[in-house]
Amino acid sequence: MKIIYISLIILTTLPYLGLYTFNIGNEAQMYGNTDAIILPYTIYIIIYLLITFLIMSVKNTKIKNGIKITGKELNILQIKCFIAISLLLIINLLAGGYEILNQEIDRGTFRANVDTIGMVYNLVTTFLPSSLLAVTVCAYLHHDGNKNKSTRSLQYLVILLAMLCGITTGFKSTALFIILPALFIYSEKLELKSILIISIVIFIGMAISTAYFMKYPLDGIAKYLFTRSTAIAVSGSVSVWHHFPNGGEDSSYTLLYSLGNNLSSLITGIAKNTPEFLKINLTRYIAYIADPRYDEALSGAFNLTVTNFGEGVYFFGRDYVYIYSIISAAITGIVLLKFKRHTGNSMLWQVTTAVYIAHVLFPWLLNSMIGNLFGIPTIFNMVVSILAIIAVSKI
Repeated sequence: MKIIYISLIILTTLPYLGLYTFNIGNEAQMYGNTDAIILPYTIYIIIYLLITFLIMSVKNTKIKNGIKITGKELNILQIKCFIAISLLLIINLLAGGYEILNQEIDRGTFRANVDTIGMVYNLVTTFLPSSLLAVTVCAYLHHDGNKNKSTRSLQYLVILLAMLCGITTGFKSTALFIILPALFIYSEKLELKSILIISIVIFIGMAISTAYFMKYPLDGIAKYLFTRSTAIAVSGSVSVWHHFPNGGEDSSYTLLYSLGNNLSSLITGIAKNTPEFLKINLTRYIAYIADPRYDEALSGAFNLTVTNFGEGVYFFGRDYVYIYSIISAAITGIVLLKFKRHTGNSMLWQVTTAVYIAHVLFPWLLNSMIGNLFGIPTIFNMVVSILAIIAVSKI
């Protein structure tokens, strides 16, 4: 659970730290001042983390380790996943990944253009490679013997291929989120030194990605990554605070996000990529309102990050935002407790819950859209991932 705890704290506190540097840069001129937000945001995070960790402190029922993997079973599983992820990587490259890597097409523009097949795109680039990687790591963890050189080498190849699937999207965070479920599962074996080494490797990878895709000079990458993780990550929430002090009148529209863009457009009769339709997606809606790049917000090529706090303000207004903190903490605590109780008991449930945490729960905390927790796209991606896990392993 160490990696999960660390990830949760980072996701909640980094954007919060951005409030203290926000007024120094250009963000304050565009999105508003943060002086009045610091105290309520502080209280919000304290409530959220206290309740979450309180739920997590519930005594875990002792579960006898029911996962036993032989060396032969592990190698067969690794080979299956190696082949499957290789095929996914080829599909990604043929479907636009090569053009993104070769910088023939802008990654944001490409993301907007695949809107009609968004579920399938997320499945192939994120959910499936992440699930297949996580199941090999889970089996590797519970292998009942020593790992030989070929077993270790094959596992490293599976990790590399899965990360390459994320890199083909052009977004540095995708490769990181792909390996998160595997790290969640393996964290019980990781010491602080190992976690530090992994963190350094991840930072170097993100720095290289930033230098390549965004053409940042090497001496400015560290500053950019810090700003992107702090001040920029809280910009949408600051905008929501100033534009919707009493909450959004149409905040319930965001629940339609659970249906996906196409079905939501069909049900409401509102055309996609119109200002009215943007109300189902808070990150694009607030970008359309607060940022000069409103045309990119309409097309889907640009949005503003709205943290869990910002979504709470949008639903409940400034005065009652703490209600959302309690709701969010309850949801987070229950899901994490579910993962904790399945550790060492069921490979299927352990991997599935880890994938849900990394690709659904944590992105919600970082970038709002509560409808995504139970939405049709999420159900589709999770069901197919479960079927893939079952297909490649004996569970």
